[in-house]
Formats: sequence, structure tokens, C-alpha cells
Amino acid sequence: MTEEKSLGQHTVKELRDMARELPGLDGAGSMKKDELIAAIQAARADASPPEETGAAAKPKKAAKKTLPPKEVTVASLKALIRDLQLRKEETMKAGDRTSLARLRRKIGRLKKKTRILGKKERS
Repeated sequence: MTEEKSLGQHTVKELRDMARELPGLDGAGSMKKDELIAAIQAARADASPPEETGAAAKPKKAAKKTLPPKEVTVASLKALIRDLQLRKEETMKAGDRTSLARLRRKIGRLKKKTRILGKKERS
């Protein structure tokens, strides 16, 4: 028998029990039988390593290079805010409302970060 038939012959309760045993499969309690079968098949396919042969094999992605975190200071954030405020004035003159709204939000978020950093530095 194929996997689909063997899964299709199980009851919903049995399928839910099988789904709970599989890692990374959440929400099995609210799934219907068809959804459970598809989710179990997908989880099993993810768990088994794919067979790679010759030219048909997909190239593996290179690991992302992570940069060391920059030290964020209140002064560096304020300098960035000043630059964004200049861009905001230019955008106002150009009449681009969407970019203006985006800059306003970004400036507001940066101001909030400066307040948070200031509190951390004081304590």
C-alpha cells in the first residue's frame, strides 16, 4: 500500500496522535482528516533528507555572513535623525506623501530608541 492509502485508513484520532509525535507539526487538534494527512506527509518529507543525484541536485545556499553588531549610541542615533530630518524637508518640498510618512515613522522610532538608550545609560 502507498503512504496515502495507509494514512487514509487511519481514524482522525489516530492521525492526530501521529501528528503530535512529529516535530514541528502544531495545531493538529483543530485539523480535519485531509489536512492532517497532508501535514503528516509534509512533515515526513521534511524529516527525511532529500536524495541528491548529479545535475538534478539543488545547490546548497551559502551560510549568511553575520556582521558584528555596531555599537549604537545616543549620539549616533541623533546624527541619523538629523540626516533623516533633512531628507524629510526635501521630501516635503517634492510633495511625496508616502516617503514623507515613511520618514516620519522612522524618525519617531529612532527618537524612541534614543530615549530608551538614555535611560539605560543613566541607570
